[in-house]
Amino acid sequence: MNIRTTALILTAALGTGGVWLWRTGSPSVEIPEKTEVVHSTPVPPPVAERLIVPEKTVEIKQAPQAVPVVRSAPPKPQMQLSAKNGKKATPTSSSNLARYWEMQEERFNRLLDQLAQTTDPRKRQALLNALAQHVRVDTLQTLDWIATLKSAEEQRIALEAVNKYALTGIGARIEVDSSGLPKIRETTILSAVESSGMVAAGDYISGMVKPDGTVLNFQDMPIQQIVQNLRGEPGSNIILNVQRQSQGGRIIFSVPVTRSMIVMQPFYN
Repeated sequence: MNIRTTALILTAALGTGGVWLWRTGSPSVEIPEKTEVVHSTPVPPPVAERLIVPEKTVEIKQAPQAVPVVRSAPPKPQMQLSAKNGKKATPTSSSNLARYWEMQEERFNRLLDQLAQTTDPRKRQALLNALAQHVRVDTLQTLDWIATLKSAEEQRIALEAVNKYALTGIGARIEVDSSGLPKIRETTILSAVESSGMVAAGDYISGMVKPDGTVLNFQDMPIQQIVQNLRGEPGSNIILNVQRQSQGGRIIFSVPVTRSMIVMQPFYN
């Protein structure tokens, strides 16, 4: 039975007023709105893919790092007492070397005194040449002395003599050990090899390439001949073939060097 049919029946039974009372007395019924529910398939969160890259060993070759060279004076000679008679033993070779530096210093000072007392130009020039030979004993002291000369002409004479007598080369003291190769014992200050930043004490010089392109192998070569080849005109360019022992094995590399004046310094002044 629908609502319209019910209303007609009530009108007939109750009359118009009864129907009005029935409508006002009955609470209104609210029909809730129907909510549509949309069902969707849930999307799973993105999963990061793992990329597997095959391992590959890449060998990077670079010039070896230079090891700082710390120059130190040899220990001062010590006199040892004889066990039998308690007398001092013969001085060691180090003390002989110290005495050599002292004798050279005394000679230099004697020549300076003679120069100060001489006015003859020819005698002064001879003394200037003799004093310039001190460059092989103490280079810096010799150059400082030249700077004190008041005459520009005498400074020129002394500098020419220094260039004549000064040692030139790579600026390294070498020695040959059981390997038959020259080993760098130490480098001199302001030396050519030290300025390269690639060579350090303990490295071996297996050979060299001369300015004319000649390749020399130093294996089992007499040390006098090695030194003669390493020395040369200042400003000339050579290439040293150097070997260095490391934990990973032997490293072989080339070092370009420009020969320069070797700065000599005595251990004892």
